[in-house]
Amino acid sequence: MADPGFEVQKAIYDALTAALSVPVYDQVPDGAPKPYVTIDSHVTDNRGQPLNGGNDRRTMYLNVWSTFPGQEEVTTINAQIHDALNLKSLPLPVGCIGSMHVDTSTAREPDNRTFMGRVVVRMHVQHD
Repeated sequence: MADPGFEVQKAIYDALTAALSVPVYDQVPDGAPKPYVTIDSHVTDNRGQPLNGGNDRRTMYLNVWSTFPGQEEVTTINAQIHDALNLKSLPLPVGCIGSMHVDTSTAREPDNRTFMGRVVVRMHVQHD
């Protein structure tokens, strides 16, 4: 199997778009109203593994953007993302996932009107 990175991202995107009432974007369209979720970045760490396959750690960063006053909306969406990314129901390529861990956080942006929620998804990926 080639690197399964995009298939993993697609499975997460599909799970989130099915479960959330807000849009999920890899590329945010100009003028898109908030709230929405963005797929921010995807990091692969395969230290000590052959470059052509094996085991590696993947970290995907998802951001929630909201202009709702306070942190209530981003906290709620963070929780929905956490619930949607249930390892047992996430349809991924065969042999890809060994384990998954999800962390969440919230922060006020410098404009003092926008809030960002962050969901960090960590996975152990096994592939050929």
